[in-house]
Parts: sequence; C-alpha cells; structure tokens
Amino acid sequence: MINEERVIIKGNINIGATIAYKDKSEKRPLVLLIMGNGSLDRDGNSFGFKSKLYKDMSDMFVDMGYVCIRYDKRGTHESKASGINYGLSDLVDDAASIIHYAKKLDNVDEEKIVVCGHSEGAMIATLLTKNEDLAKSSIRISLSHLTSEEDVLNFVKVFKEEVNKLRSIRG
Repeated sequence: MINEERVIIKGNINIGATIAYKDKSEKRPLVLLIMGNGSLDRDGNSFGFKSKLYKDMSDMFVDMGYVCIRYDKRGTHESKASGINYGLSDLVDDAASIIHYAKKLDNVDEEKIVVCGHSEGAMIATLLTKNEDLAKSSIRISLSHLTSEEDVLNFVKVFKEEVNKLRSIRG
C-alpha cells in the first residue's frame, strides 16, 4: 500500500508537495519528480485534463522501493508566489529547497537522491545534479515527440522497464 502525505515546504516561497512511500521503517532512496512547464498540478492534471502522469510515475518509483516527492511548481496550485517574475534559477532553488527538506526526513537516505525531470523539469534536474551535495543522479524525460495516448502508454511501459534495470542508487 502506498502512503501519501501532503505538505507545505517553507523556503523562499511555500511549496505544496506530496511525499509518497510504502513505510517509514527504514531509510530509502528518494526520487524528486520535477514536472514540465505549464499549470499542471503535482499529479499531472490541469483544468479539463486528467493524465495523472506524475502520480503514476510516483507510484511506480514507490513500488520499486523509493520515497518519492512531487510538487506544484512556483506560481501554480499550492505553490503560490507573489508576482510572475521568476526564472529558471528560481525553479532550481525551489527544487533544492525540497531536497534539503527531504534530507531531514527519517525515511530518506540523504546519500541516495535522484531527480527525475520531465521537459522543463529535465533542465532543472540537470542543473541540480551539478551540485553533488544535492543529488547524485538524474533521469531526464522528454515526451514532446509523442502524438497519441498509445504512444504515451508505450513510453510508460518502456520507461518502467528501463528504470527497473537501474541499480546504482538502490544498490
């Protein structure tokens, strides 16, 4: 059974996030999911559009033994920011704040943190992994070439197979 906790992470702005995990009995590697641009919520949904892409990815990582955090990016949903003037460096700082928060959680192995970014989130993930104190590795995803629901479902299947082959973080 997957457990989820909705939290507000305090930093330069308040960031709405969901922490997903199987149990809190031992430290586990963390995957931080970073969404692409736009106004999707942390689950991958928007007004009139329900994909649950990030929720489904989170569940997949938790089933594989990770703790997973997904969040509403700056200026959207529960991550309110005053004004609309912010840039990529602000989004990187927000993700770094979440990692600092996660490293203090009892069930997160602070030495085993992976950032998984989709679209704009892939750029943020790349910048985060330049600082090895924040994250040891990243998964960068682009779906812009996919044109149908069947393409997306096939991508998710192949993505899960490839992630299952990774052993460097899980050991």
